[in-house]
Amino acid sequence: MFPTNTSKHYDLTRMTQIPRSAMVYVLNKFGQNMLQKETLLEIQVLDELIKNITVVVDGRVINYSNICGIVNEKCFENPILNLMPEMDKLISRKRKVKFPVEIDPLTYKTQYWIINFGGVKYDTRGYVRNVKAMRLIYPLDESNSSKEQWLQEWRKAFLKNVKQFKFNFIELYPCPVLSTELDMKSIADDTLFLISVAIIVAALFCVVTYTTNSWVMSKPWMGIAAVFSAGLAIVSSFGLMSSCGVETISYNISLPFLILAIEIDDSFVIVANWRVTEVQDNVEERMGKTYSKSSVSITITTLTNILSFCIAMTAEFPGVRIFCYYATTCVCFTYFYQITFFGSCLALSGYREERCLNAFTFKMLKEKSEKYTTHHNHEYLTMKFFRDNVARFISHPTIKIIIIFMYFCNLAIGIWGVTFLKEGLNIFTLYPNHSKVTKGYRIYSDYFTEFSFSVHIVINKTLDYSQEKVQKSIENMMMKFHSHPNIIPSEFDISWLKYYEKFQNHPVSPFTMNGYDVSRKQDFIDGLRNVFLRIGEAKQFSNDIVFNDNYTEIICSRFFVGAKHDHLRGTERKLINEMWKIAEEFEFPVIIHSFYSSAIEQALIIKRITIQLFWLTALLIFIVFFAFIPNFLCALLVGLSITSIIVETFGYMSFWNVNLDVITMMIIIVCNGFCVNYPTHMCYVFLTSSHSTVEEKLKESLYHVGFPILQGSLSTILVSGRPDTDDTNIGIATLPLVSDMVLFHSSQTDRNRILQPNQKPE
Repeated sequence: MFPTNTSKHYDLTRMTQIPRSAMVYVLNKFGQNMLQKETLLEIQVLDELIKNITVVVDGRVINYSNICGIVNEKCFENPILNLMPEMDKLISRKRKVKFPVEIDPLTYKTQYWIINFGGVKYDTRGYVRNVKAMRLIYPLDESNSSKEQWLQEWRKAFLKNVKQFKFNFIELYPCPVLSTELDMKSIADDTLFLISVAIIVAALFCVVTYTTNSWVMSKPWMGIAAVFSAGLAIVSSFGLMSSCGVETISYNISLPFLILAIEIDDSFVIVANWRVTEVQDNVEERMGKTYSKSSVSITITTLTNILSFCIAMTAEFPGVRIFCYYATTCVCFTYFYQITFFGSCLALSGYREERCLNAFTFKMLKEKSEKYTTHHNHEYLTMKFFRDNVARFISHPTIKIIIIFMYFCNLAIGIWGVTFLKEGLNIFTLYPNHSKVTKGYRIYSDYFTEFSFSVHIVINKTLDYSQEKVQKSIENMMMKFHSHPNIIPSEFDISWLKYYEKFQNHPVSPFTMNGYDVSRKQDFIDGLRNVFLRIGEAKQFSNDIVFNDNYTEIICSRFFVGAKHDHLRGTERKLINEMWKIAEEFEFPVIIHSFYSSAIEQALIIKRITIQLFWLTALLIFIVFFAFIPNFLCALLVGLSITSIIVETFGYMSFWNVNLDVITMMIIIVCNGFCVNYPTHMCYVFLTSSHSTVEEKLKESLYHVGFPILQGSLSTILVSGRPDTDDTNIGIATLPLVSDMVLFHSSQTDRNRILQPNQKPE
């Protein structure tokens, strides 16, 4: 409804999405007022240096003038640079600057000093006395898609050059958002390399853990087969999704690590069940017994993973849904290749055992009779440790009491931690505290959030604005919004209707508006289009009004108010949420928006969505488990185990200063499926055990799955690392935060006030 054409008229206030502008924050090296001659002269030099940054793209030299955002047929100019000819007057305060916005009542020319000035001290009339920090913004032409490559290369060169500039009186802090975005791309490239590293590490780990001191019973090639099976699943899934036209996103970079962990985990269970079969049986019988022991538990864990991702497909976040599409197909293919490809490799390994061939050289070793001795004396050393030592240890009454006590203590700590859990992305944890990027974020937070963004108030209904009743309703609406303590005074409003009314009362109005009766709808619209919107600075309002095709109705319009004092953590979230509630009080539909809305709304609803997904998934996991293993007590214990793990995860997140955002929500979704794996394997072996006593059932359970659980846990830890350098704390999970954060849009049931049924989300 309100597209922004940066090729013709760039207007930062009216942007509906976070702009891709290049920015640099500037502080005085000695902590003094920025309005000093030496400082302003160096800022002027800095501006010239930035405008002279050039890159070569496809043989063409590109500088800022080729890609800048256009205002009045010229490149956007920072307001502070327009004051440089009056530098001496500005320093002596003969030239006064009104903060945050200066609006000429005659020409409607507007100067937004909040663009450049931060940490401002001003007098009772709003005139600037002291400036603690400055910010230079270099908007780019985002409307012209043919310039995309130019923009990317110039932004990289901008960041590189700004980091190298040195001055005597000012200190520079590159745009933190741009730094983070470019670091994300760099880490994404590094992560592609880390996938191959993870594959090699996982393969070596599997080879080692599958190898025993029996050359016949060792299965090193099954480790390679498990990793190869995971690769087949990933390639098949991505190929299928791509052929179906499902876009891929940066979240998906974590899927190879996830699927590798799932595949290896289940492969350990299958091989462990193979090892407890009778060696004198033929391969077909051993495969039958292996599958009868492992297929049910693997099927349950696969179904629970699939259900977990399928439920997450209902989330309001498009990025999460796309990730779950890929994850679901990956898990399905993983299960398919486990049963077919990995099972076939296991059968081949069985035939090798049957012929007493060396696991590495495939040469005949000793007579067949020695195989039994090797098998019984050496093959199950680690497995017998869990059966004979671990089972006996945890069966001791005192140890049971200690374990139960520790469980409740841990759960209590987790529940306590949940009460401190914070929502929303914490940008200050992306980089180390000493990093200039972190300091850049802090400069923004400390100095540029007193008047940080404008709020769009959109009336999404055809109204007759010539009627006095309608004008009074809009005036009352604006007054209602101004009653909020975090909205700046009405004198700084950007309202086409307010200034159109002032124009009608201007002394020149009888001449310019001669023949128009503004009390009549058509004359009101014609006078607006043909006279008012053609006057100099009043042209800016033309992008705030949407007419119908024949210009007989105003079908949609917008007004702007400014947010203030949102530097306190959570204030911007509280402000937008309360403005949504105010918007519901009016008789016509009102939409509240800012270019931060997507991130703010994410923080507002993330907790509710996560809790809903968690409880629904836990309930369905309980049902699936009970359907396969109809033992209510075991199903209840598995459900309790899942609930405890997730609650404790939430709790420790808060203690480690990890906020609940889209990324952590996805990790919780993954955990929902993962944390059912081990209790399922344990319960299935326990219930199918032929022993009559609980102690013996426990021993058999630990014998079958104790060591595979340890192997699976270690392999998951090995492949779940993140790239890390001295300059950044950003991990794989945070890759999409800068770009994909705005993929969010609201569902109609959650936020009808955001998107009307006939609107498309941007």
